[in-house]
Amino acid sequence: MLLKRILTVINKIIPKSNSIVFNSYPAFSDNAWALYEYLISFRPDIANKYRIIWVQESNTPSVSLDNAKYIKKKSIKGFWAFLRAKYVISTHAYSADLKSGNGQIQYNLWHGCGYKSMTEADDCYRGDETIVTSELYRNIHAQVFKMSSEHIHVTGLPRNDILFNKSQSRKLLGIDENTKLYLWMPTYRKATIGHDEMDGDPNSFGVASITDEQFKRINDVMVETNSILVIKPHPMDSLSISRIKGYSNILCVTNDYLRAKGIILYELISEADTLLSDYSSVIIDYLLLDRPVVMVLSDKEEYKDSRGFVFDPVEDYFAGPMINDYETLIDYFLNFRDIDKNWQEKRHNLSKEFHKYIDGNSCERVCDLIWGPRQ
Repeated sequence: MLLKRILTVINKIIPKSNSIVFNSYPAFSDNAWALYEYLISFRPDIANKYRIIWVQESNTPSVSLDNAKYIKKKSIKGFWAFLRAKYVISTHAYSADLKSGNGQIQYNLWHGCGYKSMTEADDCYRGDETIVTSELYRNIHAQVFKMSSEHIHVTGLPRNDILFNKSQSRKLLGIDENTKLYLWMPTYRKATIGHDEMDGDPNSFGVASITDEQFKRINDVMVETNSILVIKPHPMDSLSISRIKGYSNILCVTNDYLRAKGIILYELISEADTLLSDYSSVIIDYLLLDRPVVMVLSDKEEYKDSRGFVFDPVEDYFAGPMINDYETLIDYFLNFRDIDKNWQEKRHNLSKEFHKYIDGNSCERVCDLIWGPRQ
């Protein structure tokens, strides 16, 4: 903490240049990456005025950066880039408790408006300004981040614009257009990086608890119903996916796998016919598409005690059925039409509460917020 205070004082002294620093986790992804791509494609007035720098943990970038410079974050150059930046844009807050200098603004685009609360260990400075999807989340994030609501802006999330664009992800993954695509995106219970606490019960029902024999049965059901199940673990998850392979209609993918295929995660999400998740903010995002969601979880009370929720009771804000065991999951796959009908009205109502804007223009609104409208 003392070091951060000293660095904050230094940051206030160093003069700022016309530069923008971008940072995200995972690298080159999420809201920061979506905003960057929009800026490069549609706001040359900004891209030509400012020097754009991407900083990440690794030594080399995993993507091509024709319009920006790459610098390793934990380096002298990376630190200097931060000190000199007029704008710092990140998905998790650039550096906990390292506050902005004079003439500098840190925009925390965050990584979703969802169900999870923050633990005491996560309590720290999260930037000067942040964005949310609705007035509901504006009030929630004011409490969670301990920020004044005047610094929380209802713009929608840049990454969600991708949901409204035409995607080639099915084709790139070899999935037929007539095949029903289930996408299962569980959040982590025990992280390998970035978070060292236990959230919920790691032994609860989910991908990790399903046996090989049960996966074989799920694969048979996928074949029987002309469906495919794509599993995308959370990037911080300790879940081993090496055993989930060799199935005709079950595919397990990672960020690196998708990148190698030329697929952005939210392009894949936009192609899914049904989303399975639990407490992840992707559920809230997916409601923009008005398609069925399924809450696969069995550790609600344990998760409430460890991580906590921003809603109470949290199940009042679930937009789909709760599935807490293997047999109920199989039943859903076999009877999804009848089950989904019972959730349509609630799904519509929650979508309006969670999202002020149901369109693909969040990047434009965020750009206008930070740099002003195009002249």
